[in-house]
Amino acid sequence: NKPDERLYRLIYSNKSTLGYDRYHKYAMAVKSQKDPLTFLVRKESTYYPVYWLLKTIKRKLRILEVGCSYGYLSIALKRMGHDVTGIDISKEAISFARQNFGEYFVQSDIASFSKQGKKFDLIIAIELIEHLAEPVHFISDCMKLLDSGGRLLVITPNKDYSKGSIWQTDLPPVHTVWLSRQSFISISKKFGLNVSFVDFSNVSGDRENKLVELFLYRVAKSFAPILESDGHLVQQKMGQPSLFRNIAALFLVDFAPIRLMCN
Repeated sequence: NKPDERLYRLIYSNKSTLGYDRYHKYAMAVKSQKDPLTFLVRKESTYYPVYWLLKTIKRKLRILEVGCSYGYLSIALKRMGHDVTGIDISKEAISFARQNFGEYFVQSDIASFSKQGKKFDLIIAIELIEHLAEPVHFISDCMKLLDSGGRLLVITPNKDYSKGSIWQTDLPPVHTVWLSRQSFISISKKFGLNVSFVDFSNVSGDRENKLVELFLYRVAKSFAPILESDGHLVQQKMGQPSLFRNIAALFLVDFAPIRLMCN
């Protein structure tokens, strides 16, 4: 169930790691935001299900964020008045979160943390479960921490998005599983849980064009690795985009009417 901590120590020791660098940018940006959760949703639709779930709940919740990274989402929820704890296996990420946002963060995996006895009304795991070797064990550990009537919100790449592909997500050892709706239906039946899905296909961040993403995702044969075979980070060099790509980006992403129409 527990991923190799060395991998994430390596990833979070370099704030410019491609794909993970945006998390550091979000963490720096939320400090000055009056409404940090709305800010995150506008940046990336991944956070919309959190907004969707909390917008109708008026009471203060005890929330656990598993895999909290630099702590920016946890602190966004805390500023809404909730009692929030964030955990992550990365010492570097937790150190950053504690230094920048306060003593609300614990370096731990879910299995160890589930032994501490505290109960939560809501557990959030955003793009975490795909990193684990035993996702069913993860759900089991979360259930130990949920209070009666509590909810578990899991967000992960959807295998149904590209049916027929054997593997079309980040390569192991970063991602280890690729789950579909049926995966969660089966896991829920195993534990006697009710399961529902959040449709946020029509929601997009300021830089997200869903039609372009869908096309690129379906034609991609593989994603570039972020690690060398010896475990060191790949030297990622971003080339200068062509004039054509700049013009295309201007209309497809920066020009809101076209972006919204595509979405």
